[in-house]
Amino acid sequence: MSQAKTDDLKTGGFDTWAVIEQKRAADALVVVTVDDKAAIRQRIIAEIRRKKVTFVTRSEWKAKDAKASGLSNDWDYTGIALHHAGNSYTCDADGADKMRHVQQEHFSRGSSDIGYHYGIDCQGVIYEGRDIRYLGAHIGQVPKVIGIVMLADLSVRGEQRKVESDLPWWKKSNFGILPTYDDIAVNHDEPTETQIKALEVLTRVLKENFSGISRFGGHREWASQSGGNRACPGVYGLILAEMMRSKFALEKP
Repeated sequence: MSQAKTDDLKTGGFDTWAVIEQKRAADALVVVTVDDKAAIRQRIIAEIRRKKVTFVTRSEWKAKDAKASGLSNDWDYTGIALHHAGNSYTCDADGADKMRHVQQEHFSRGSSDIGYHYGIDCQGVIYEGRDIRYLGAHIGQVPKVIGIVMLADLSVRGEQRKVESDLPWWKKSNFGILPTYDDIAVNHDEPTETQIKALEVLTRVLKENFSGISRFGGHREWASQSGGNRACPGVYGLILAEMMRSKFALEKP
């Protein structure tokens, strides 16, 4: 069992929650240990698909291999952080292309892999990002927080400046002097109905599989705890975060 390929679980009768399998060979009882974390990863995929939401695994969107030496184990999640891909992304692009783009961006910054655990495009397709068994890199190296990125730009023009308005000058983008891309960007997205539904399904499935999840917040809300100045996930992303908190009885970070 431990040698089986685990990347693509479709549907079927496999009980992914099992802790052990027992197989009788002749008169001896052989106990085969199942990797609980791998099984839960697969169960999340299967449950999302059973809810009629398309889920695309890493191999299906042709993710590059992660740099294993830089990954750290993580589990027992207690929170979810919502992000948006930002100014250089729009709903018009293909979701798989956007995931590859995000992964390459994160590699170029020295990350071991894409930093988010899941991505959701505007058509409501959910993409597997960093393997859920590993610590994400989306609000620094904060453990036990699952990262979800909406593959769109959910901010409004000038939002970064507004977020930074009360910060000291040395914490502002370009020290508050030079214009930023956010100052001139005019194309923004609102979350689509299918994207919102996919986020609800993903949040529900994650909460069912990690009973310790009690907090849901936008990147900005998580970062503000340490004096951060992030506009992410944008005004629309913050609305989504509040919707998820209300629907699933979750708290702010």
